Amino acid sequence: MTKDNFSKQSGAYSVYRPGYPDELFDFLLTHVSNRNTALDVATGNGQVANVLSNHFEKVYATDISAKQIENSMAGPNIIYSVASAEASGFDDQQFDLITCGQAAHWFRLPLFYEEVKRIIKPGGLLALFGYKLPEIDTATDKVIDELYTGVLDSFWDPERKLVEDGYESLEFHFLKIPHPEFKMEYRWTCEQVLGFLGTWSAVQHYKNKLGADPLELISKKLEKTWGPVATKKISFPLFLIAAKIN
Repeated sequence: MTKDNFSKQSGAYSVYRPGYPDELFDFLLTHVSNRNTALDVATGNGQVANVLSNHFEKVYATDISAKQIENSMAGPNIIYSVASAEASGFDDQQFDLITCGQAAHWFRLPLFYEEVKRIIKPGGLLALFGYKLPEIDTATDKVIDELYTGVLDSFWDPERKLVEDGYESLEFHFLKIPHPEFKMEYRWTCEQVLGFLGTWSAVQHYKNKLGADPLELISKKLEKTWGPVATKKISFPLFLIAAKIN
């Protein structure tokens, strides 16, 4: 069964998880012949589904977490449902585009790919993408790394390694489409960064095992390195693997 590491922090997830840049969607749309129906798998709070709803007649979005669906972004042409990536319940050859943001590493991939081949239209596009650790400045990045590789080192699921290498080692059964580099860039406050760090699955594992919040171990350090400025530029390197499914 696919892991559900995000139900407990679904409210924070909907507030603090970064969105994806327009350039990513512009690129994907150039490889989509028809814009009738799209599916966003493991939609979380519906960030990707919300963007797709501006380009497709109808967007379906699924997640195994009912709480994530409860906190999702509503849209007149978005249909949310609780379902797994490997058993979606949709019709054969239903979708022009299937996306998944920051979640494919949790799937039982052979079963997921079989499901994709069943429900996608011939020539439809499959796109799996995500982002690596944020980059802010040397001092701030060091504190975040202290949390990531120090405090939380033993609390990460092994699947996290697939994110670290940008899905280079992710099992993929299709011919990849070349693509340019993408970044997600914002101006964030220190509070927003701490909120984002609190959505990490390893933070929840730490809380469950030790009954304490690991962010308390680094929050003062982060505030100190942040200094007096209200916001700083934050950049998330984005990765993508995509393929036409025939």
